[in-house]
Amino acid sequence: MDKLDGKISEEFWQRKTAEWQLEEQQIQMAMQGLEDAHPDRLLTAKRTLELANKAYFLYVTQTPAEQAKLLKMVLSNCPV
Repeated sequence: MDKLDGKISEEFWQRKTAEWQLEEQQIQMAMQGLEDAHPDRLLTAKRTLELANKAYFLYVTQTPAEQAKLLKMVLSNCPV
């Protein structure tokens, strides 16, 4: 509307349009990358985030043996 009303220059409009098109392309590429992601990785990531969200509550409400099991599971891939 601003361009039609003469409030912004043609040069400004062209520059902003090019920026928006580039940003749109980058977003589309990112979305395609998400769609192409391996489903097992997405499931693993989802489970990891769910566990991280619940870890403290699970830890403080469990018995010492269950706490140990939880810690082993959470730390199983941590480098020494």
